[in-house]
Amino acid sequence: MIIRSVRHRGLKRLIEDNQAKGLRPDLVNRVRNILTALIVAEDMKTLREGAPPGWRVHQLSGDRKGTWSISTSGNWRITFEEEHGIWMDWIWRAITNGTQRHQNRHDAFPSGKLH
Repeated sequence: MIIRSVRHRGLKRLIEDNQAKGLRPDLVNRVRNILTALIVAEDMKTLREGAPPGWRVHQLSGDRKGTWSISTSGNWRITFEEEHGIWMDWIWRAITNGTQRHQNRHDAFPSGKLH
């Protein structure tokens, strides 16, 4: 699959330059494994069938319908959209209740949603 855009700086840096700055150090290897699986997957069906259960690969609903989510750990997710074999709008996201604030500009985008 082809990656068209990545909105999170740390995730983009990992993909383009193999630098983990901006990501939680304890999750870097897991994120690398997820990225590798996404890149080599032929389509979402292939990815879902080959993904470990702990990744909890699923499509979101409601106002985020069409967005896919893969769990990295606890409330951390990689969310993205897939269109005609192209991965778009990748985000490293903390799922929160909407009350948490960013600590600095490298923090992940909180979704403000629970799913």
